[in-house]
Amino acid sequence: MLNIALASDDNYAQQMTIAIYSIIQSNSQEDITFHILDTGMNYKSKEFIVRMMEDNNKNYTIYDLSDMENNYGFKSKSDVLPIGAYARIFLPNMLEDDIDRILYIDSDCVNVEKLSKLYYIDMKDDIIAGVQDFADSKARLSNGLNEKTRYINSGMILFNVKLWKEENITSKIHEYILKKSGNVVQEDQGAINAILKGRIKILSPEYNMLTPFFFVSSKYLTERFNIKNFYSDKELLKARKNPIIIHYLKFNNLVNRPWEKYCFHPKRNIYRKYYEELYGKKIKLVRNNKTIRQYLSSIYTLYIPYKIKKCINRLLVRR
Repeated sequence: MLNIALASDDNYAQQMTIAIYSIIQSNSQEDITFHILDTGMNYKSKEFIVRMMEDNNKNYTIYDLSDMENNYGFKSKSDVLPIGAYARIFLPNMLEDDIDRILYIDSDCVNVEKLSKLYYIDMKDDIIAGVQDFADSKARLSNGLNEKTRYINSGMILFNVKLWKEENITSKIHEYILKKSGNVVQEDQGAINAILKGRIKILSPEYNMLTPFFFVSSKYLTERFNIKNFYSDKELLKARKNPIIIHYLKFNNLVNRPWEKYCFHPKRNIYRKYYEELYGKKIKLVRNNKTIRQYLSSIYTLYIPYKIKKCINRLLVRR
């Protein structure tokens, strides 16, 4: 039995629906129970998701987290990250005692290969497992980590539920966020890495293929974001060829998501294929409001080697 959790409000309900559908299609022989963290979906969105899961004979539980601000006492300080993103830190405590692990996946992901190898990986005494993020030194240092600490992306987390509960991790993370009045760099992701440092298993990048992993080298990421310990180019290349979970992050204001116009993501058609299979029609792409200047700036940022940019910037400053 695979226990898999996703969270969404109504803004990302469609994306979460596609994510669930992709999991069902890629794990057709698996017994799956979905745990849906509802942070503000409307009735129509939930009805469609429920019907899809029932049509595919999947078990599910829906948790109402639509009033997190009042129930948990803090607000998101981010203009980008909704309050619902915090739902994952409360997930393990909501589960029945017979569930000893659960896989959380963000709603802007698709799954393209079987998840059983990931789900049953040996976690030993680690409390969570995840893929390393390209967070800069500010995110790491401000959350009490040193420059060599490997810092994970919270868009895919495998939880050791038993240890999480035993060590009261939800309360520790909640207190950490409240202590900082919600001003945590990278919000719940920063808090998770801060509290669980030394207890995180680092996974291969194919289990959470972040957008930059498709575009740039290991050297580019380590130099630009001052990362001391990261994946090799060989590891990134292997993951590009055989991703398990694709995470459609925006990157450098250049690479959009596959539900948006002018998306250059190399795996954009996977999302669109799942959409057409599920809804029986072509996807209507969302308009992109970026200016030509923004695109040119993004291309410069993404494709000009970091050391050359540093030299250019120094020359401009001297002038």
